[in-house]
Amino acid sequence: MIKKDKWHNGLVVERKGDKRSWVILYISQYEIESQGLNADKEGYYGFGGMWYGDDPNNNRSYGKIIELDENEITFNGTVLNYNLQELKALVD
Repeated sequence: MIKKDKWHNGLVVERKGDKRSWVILYISQYEIESQGLNADKEGYYGFGGMWYGDDPNNNRSYGKIIELDENEITFNGTVLNYNLQELKALVD
């Protein structure tokens, strides 16, 4: 479990009962409105399925977005711990 106050861009986490890992990124209200992201409010979200780009710190690289619950996730590293191919496989 990682407390929400310790979340930051680039954390890689696993969610209970999920085979995919997720990259935590902060999204602003502006990004939600301008990019049409599937999110209710600004904050940290989990991103997976890096199908649209090669920048792990850019939400536009991902095809999936989920809300995260600090009680359901465990730390798996940061994007810096993986090369791009490893990270893509991990979040796919």
